[in-house]
Amino acid sequence: MSQDKQTNEHEYKLGEHKAIITRTDKVGTINRVNPDFEAASGYESEELLGNPHNMVRHPFMPKEAFRDFWTTLKAGKFWRGLVKNRRKNGDYYWVKATAVPIQNGYLSFRVQPSEAEIRAAERLYARMNREDDVTLDQGRVVPQGLKGVFWRWGQKLSALPLKTKIFLPLMTIWLLVIALLWQQGSALRDRVIMEAGKAAATSSIQNAQNARQFYSEHVIPVGQKAGIGISHEQDSLSLPLPASFMRALSNMSDDGGKLRLFSQDPFKFRTQDETRLDAFETTALAQLKANPDQPFYQIEERDGAPVFRYAVADIMTDESCVACHNSHPDSPKTDWQLGDVRGALEVSVPLAQVEATITHHFWVVQGALIILIAASLVAVWFLASGLSRRLERSVSVAERIAEGDLNFETPVMAQDESGRMMNALTKLQTRLRELIYDLGYDAQHLSDAAQNLDQQSDKVTQTAINQKEATENVAVAVEELTRAMEQISDHSDRVHHLAEDSRNAAIESSRTVHESADSLSEMAQRVSTATENFEALKHMSQDVGGIVNTIEDIAEQTNLLALNAAIEAARAGEHGRGFAVVADEVRGLSQRTSQSTEEISKVIGHIQTMIGKVGDDMQNSIEQMQQGVDLAHTAGDAVAGLESKSNDVTQAIEQIQNFLKEHEQAVAMIGDKVELITHESDEVVKGNESVNQSGERLSQMSKDVESYSRQFKVI
Repeated sequence: MSQDKQTNEHEYKLGEHKAIITRTDKVGTINRVNPDFEAASGYESEELLGNPHNMVRHPFMPKEAFRDFWTTLKAGKFWRGLVKNRRKNGDYYWVKATAVPIQNGYLSFRVQPSEAEIRAAERLYARMNREDDVTLDQGRVVPQGLKGVFWRWGQKLSALPLKTKIFLPLMTIWLLVIALLWQQGSALRDRVIMEAGKAAATSSIQNAQNARQFYSEHVIPVGQKAGIGISHEQDSLSLPLPASFMRALSNMSDDGGKLRLFSQDPFKFRTQDETRLDAFETTALAQLKANPDQPFYQIEERDGAPVFRYAVADIMTDESCVACHNSHPDSPKTDWQLGDVRGALEVSVPLAQVEATITHHFWVVQGALIILIAASLVAVWFLASGLSRRLERSVSVAERIAEGDLNFETPVMAQDESGRMMNALTKLQTRLRELIYDLGYDAQHLSDAAQNLDQQSDKVTQTAINQKEATENVAVAVEELTRAMEQISDHSDRVHHLAEDSRNAAIESSRTVHESADSLSEMAQRVSTATENFEALKHMSQDVGGIVNTIEDIAEQTNLLALNAAIEAARAGEHGRGFAVVADEVRGLSQRTSQSTEEISKVIGHIQTMIGKVGDDMQNSIEQMQQGVDLAHTAGDAVAGLESKSNDVTQAIEQIQNFLKEHEQAVAMIGDKVELITHESDEVVKGNESVNQSGERLSQMSKDVESYSRQFKVI
């Protein structure tokens, strides 16, 4: 991929709470990035994926840093250090990187370093670019010179297995201890032997000195009083000199020891063998004369056996001794004084038996110590091996966890430090299993939510489009409503004028209706009077009917009487013929009267019926006229109410006009809002496109999370 290698001095800060995460394959090809890396590098993920990671390398970085980087990772170790990277636009940014090898590649986690760390890295990398004497190891600067040699040896030693690092120093220490104990033990043995010889020699000398003192102070004076002389020669008539007495005492030792007096100024009668001095004796005399209070001693080999030679100063301590030496004819010196060193008293103590005993005990102690050291080394070896095995188990568990394998049982170990480490790893494994399992579970729900979000986003987009179309229709309707309201406003003006005219007409109608009501009321009064007259006529017709009934009854009686008269006339014969004629006439008259009364009754009944109908009609007319009056009054009141309502209508129309004006403003605002809604609908559509992109990213993230969770074997 081609890229612009130009750089500038503009620094990009990653941020305190930001982290760059990338994954590469074994050759450094990027196969995973996070959004913080996109933001820091200035590249899109499509530009980064599949390309080498060195596309963000800054030319300021020294080659040695990347050599160490790849050498460390390929060795299976982690690398940590500061890196200066280049952005797409030429800016730069610093990161504190930790890179680790993982399965099938490498993982790098980078954060913002401190200013002090950046300044130190700038100085170091500038020096590395100028000079070739700086070497890095796992991101650290390797010391130079002798310090570097020790550092490298330290690194090699630190790479040894744990049991070797524990056992090797301990074994070295024990070997040094054994060597030291051998040396010190030998010195201690020699010192013990010497002290044993010194003790024996001191005791012998002390005994000899005590014996000589006793001999000089008690034996010789008694012999001299008895007339016995003192001579260096051994005979039965004289006592030996104290020196000869001392030589005689040396032959009494049962351990092969030897007591000897020697001097640089011996008596003349001493033989050459007696006066010959060896190197020890010569040195002893010189040392004792210089420091009489300090004995002189050493160990020598005689016939393959050690001998302890111990010499003390033989000092003039008695006046008689001084007088004897000064007056004796064989004395080579006659100016002896008290305190002078006349010679030395030596004791030779054989040390073969002492040495054998002490050497035996020395070897017993040394053998026991060697056995103890060997046992401790074996115990340490087993302990170190056990600890190493437990740590290897812990490392194996940690490596399996790091590789993503969580589906295994950790071993139960003793509750020491390694056991507590295994417990901690088990807790970590269990927590990670919980986290990864929940992560996978949530990733599935996240995927479902992403799909649902995508579906809902499509619905929202469609709804927004529909809303936009609806708002456009509403806008058209609002325009039509505006025109309609303008027409309504015009009509309301005309209605207002008509309402004014109606109110005036209602006032006039109210007056006319009230006058009509008064006329109807007066007419109703007249009809009521006529009705009363008809009632009187009705009663009179009823009276006439009564009279007619009476006439009819009389006619019937007359008819009966005429009939009886006819009967009687018939009986009377001729005498009654005239009466019969009269009776016939009377009967005919009664019959005609009956017929007339019947006709009159019919006429009267008809008249009464008509009078009843007319009365009823007039009564109905009165009632209707009264209703008309009431209706007229009601109409008058209604017209009066109409007048009031006309006023209300006029006021309402005025309110409608005001309302229309307000609604014209509201409609105008609605129009503005509709335009805003249309604009917002466009924004919703655009925003929903962003939501769709976010949904796609969310879906991709859920896939990534599922992919990451699948890298861990949980169940």
